[in-house]
Amino acid sequence: MFYELAMKINLLSFTNYSQNKVSQNTKANAFSNPYKLCRDEVCFSGKNEKVKQNDSESLKTLYRQAQLAKELGFSDETPVNLWVKKGKLIGENVQGHLGAQKIINTARKENAEFLNELKEKLPDIYQIDSFSQKFNLPKSTIKVLTQKGELRPFGIDDYQNSFSAGYVFDAKDELNKMTLEKHKKLHPMPSEKYFKYDYTKIDKLFVPVKYLSELGFGEAKQMIDMIRNGKLKGACIIKDTPQGRKLFAVVDVAHYFGAEEKLKAMRQKNESLTNVSSLAKELGIRKKDVEEAILNDEVEIVKEFIFPEDAQVSYINLKNPKNQAFVDKVMFEKEVLNSIKAENTLKQREKFSQQVKAFGPEQSVKMQIVWKLCPATKLIASERAKGDGYLGNIFAKLDNGEELTQGEEAKLASYRKGFWNAAGTKEFIQAGKIAKEYIEAYKTLGLEAIDDPEIRKVFEENAERF
Repeated sequence: MFYELAMKINLLSFTNYSQNKVSQNTKANAFSNPYKLCRDEVCFSGKNEKVKQNDSESLKTLYRQAQLAKELGFSDETPVNLWVKKGKLIGENVQGHLGAQKIINTARKENAEFLNELKEKLPDIYQIDSFSQKFNLPKSTIKVLTQKGELRPFGIDDYQNSFSAGYVFDAKDELNKMTLEKHKKLHPMPSEKYFKYDYTKIDKLFVPVKYLSELGFGEAKQMIDMIRNGKLKGACIIKDTPQGRKLFAVVDVAHYFGAEEKLKAMRQKNESLTNVSSLAKELGIRKKDVEEAILNDEVEIVKEFIFPEDAQVSYINLKNPKNQAFVDKVMFEKEVLNSIKAENTLKQREKFSQQVKAFGPEQSVKMQIVWKLCPATKLIASERAKGDGYLGNIFAKLDNGEELTQGEEAKLASYRKGFWNAAGTKEFIQAGKIAKEYIEAYKTLGLEAIDDPEIRKVFEENAERF
């Protein structure tokens, strides 16, 4: 029987999120204290069969819809009501001292089968509110994705034609999992350890400066100095570890607005931090192109957030090697395309120069050096573009900021992929490494350390910007 199975394996270890989370006590006692239908007896309508209260074998499998929902760990009875309406759970009309009611008999074969299937998924089942909070999905987005068939509610067959507040979602369902993985690449998730919806009930919440730095709030050293100077609430502790004495520093973000204001001011000054829209603008490409790069694992966003206001912003840390490689590649591609348009060479080079400068002097110098060190790649790219009038039209549309058609996008993507496949990335990657070495040498020893005349000229032209 379903009841006996539930008692043996502690069936209802249902995991919900935030305020919808089931208490450990509820989990441990699921179905162990069922709701008594009336003080003396209940009657199954149509059967004239009386079931006395002391007949525990009958009573312990009978639940009102609201009580079954509670035992399942739901915040309200809408999921159970919906399953009854859809015929996934069979309700039986019962006459009790409160009048006629619909009761769920968990021992009934159809109900037991459905609830056993639910039991297998319970740790990963979420109601809409908790699903939204857990995975940073606005409810409107959940509705749209469900109606598009990209999210599948548990126990509902016709979900694409309608939407209900009673839907629950299995995060491990293959379709849902695929959609969530895509969403998580493009959007940050609330920090499991440090994100709180209500800071007013928290006295202290210490967050390591290393983690804050990873989120883009600034350099760890800067935060440590601010803690020591009393400009940030927190603590610096020296601990003995197997690797020797180490400094552990934390910021108290429980004093929410004070900490957030200072941390966000630091983040705003972080030149290495950008977001999807800004990166697209700075690179002179579409936001869609950056999003596709994220989905293709060429770019990685800052994966978590600790303040609610950051939920809808996808930050990108340009110090991440993967992100830096993407910027380098796009800038090189743009210079390739610009160099091909001979009639607009000066204009295009000026435009390219302005785009590179948006990323700071080091990026500007680096790309100029890389350009000089990739003659084979440039030649292949140029040769593949010569004589292709269709590409010329595409370049012209890009210059004018016009939207490309699907066919033109495919053509341009094919061209870029084609010249990289033909040229390979070995020369480009090696040029990037050499450019970094030149920059470090210049920073340490000055212009005298640059032996190549052409590269020396690049540093001379950008000396004022370093």
